[in-house]
Amino acid sequence: MVAAFLFSCGQKEAKPPNLLPKDQMAGILADIHLLEAKVNALNLSGDTSIAVYKAYEYDLLVNERKIDTTVYQQSFEYYKNHLKEFHQIYEMVGDSLNKKQTQGL
Repeated sequence: MVAAFLFSCGQKEAKPPNLLPKDQMAGILADIHLLEAKVNALNLSGDTSIAVYKAYEYDLLVNERKIDTTVYQQSFEYYKNHLKEFHQIYEMVGDSLNKKQTQGL
């Protein structure tokens, strides 16, 4: 049993076939964080807030970014399990949000 655990820990997880590039993922996550802030500012009740957020998130991904929601979810899960890359993405997210803040957006 221990050998199986050690073997599984040593295996690399395969990248999803349509993995979003780090810079594209960073742009999406920055937009999602701005979206969360906008929905929070509406002071809606919990269920309503979630419904509004999900509708706006879908619109952001599918209509504005032209990203399949499954591709986004798979990419997010992959990066979440690869912390070094996830950290690099969030450095880009922070830079993007700071830039937007200085531009007054």
